[in-house]
Amino acid sequence: NGEPGVYPENKNENGDEKTTKAGARKVSLTFGKVSLEVNVAHLEKLKALHCKYAQPRQHRQDQHKFKDDLFCVLSRYNSAQGGHYKAGAMQAAVPGAFLQYLHDSFDVAMELCASPLNTHWRRYCSAYCDIDQHFGSVGDVFKFRPTSGSFEANPPFDDLFIGKMVTHFEKLLGNTDEALSFCVVLPRLPTTKWHKEITASRFLAKRSTLEKGKHGFIAGGQQTRLARTTPSAAATDVIFLQNAAGKKKWPVTEENVQGMKRAFADGLKGKGKGKDDDEDDDGSHERSDSDTETANDELNAATAGLCDTTGDYDLQSALRRSKGKVWDPSEFLFWGVGSGSRWGERPSDWILDTAGEFLEQHWVGEDPESDGE
Repeated sequence: NGEPGVYPENKNENGDEKTTKAGARKVSLTFGKVSLEVNVAHLEKLKALHCKYAQPRQHRQDQHKFKDDLFCVLSRYNSAQGGHYKAGAMQAAVPGAFLQYLHDSFDVAMELCASPLNTHWRRYCSAYCDIDQHFGSVGDVFKFRPTSGSFEANPPFDDLFIGKMVTHFEKLLGNTDEALSFCVVLPRLPTTKWHKEITASRFLAKRSTLEKGKHGFIAGGQQTRLARTTPSAAATDVIFLQNAAGKKKWPVTEENVQGMKRAFADGLKGKGKGKDDDEDDDGSHERSDSDTETANDELNAATAGLCDTTGDYDLQSALRRSKGKVWDPSEFLFWGVGSGSRWGERPSDWILDTAGEFLEQHWVGEDPESDGE
């Protein structure tokens, strides 16, 4: 009849929901020939948000309207993630334990870079206000102009976006005498323009660095998979920007720093050890030239076979070669970059170097060596 319908994906012969092998229960939302999945837990959260915030108000108890809006929000973020749940790693979220610690210690109750799918609280800023507003979003972070309060932001790791966001926060902090505070979670990239600006900001109250592997993120696409915390493959900075009143109302103590580190390690098999693990304030944490050379040597050694491999380069043969293997760069890595024919007979070194650096900086998914992926 042209209306989206929600159907349980896993039913037994009695029509009861059953739990998948991994423990997540899902339903499938279908419109025409398009089907989208969502975990039952996320479905219930989205339904509760819709009942409270959908516009106009008469739509809040309308199940047909809920299904329409649900299909729109799932398809919007599915497209933004690349059309596959594993492509969502770039929209990773901080652990709920970390946000809860910020709430308990700094009165934070709102994320400024979230979505209806991964928001921890009912109100948040997000990318797509046209559909997200029906699930509690207040809109674009750059149009959000508070004069007081305490907030958290884990933005997309994009240089232009982060730079613009830092400038926006500094303007807000300079335009009010009321207590205002922003806790910002960013990758540690000290050579970038925005990193130099934020660490030199007159509003910088505290910067704490979390070492790679000793803190984690919730992998993207959590609405269709288990919300597991996976180790971060790069260092992360937790930065507090506060005006004078904000510093007085929400001082960031060493005890707070250690509490945030423990919370950020929540869910990891080996949790953060504490004070000596990471560096705070302005401690140097940059990668040395020798580290870079070692990483490049390892990358070159791992991909050397690509330049010498002969034979067909079609996708099916690559999939056959990779089936059942843990991770063989000499046979499969290049398919994550592009087809061999696109770049000539042999892969160019700059492509592999760029891909390797990008994966090293941004990978937050399951460890391929331990999970067989």
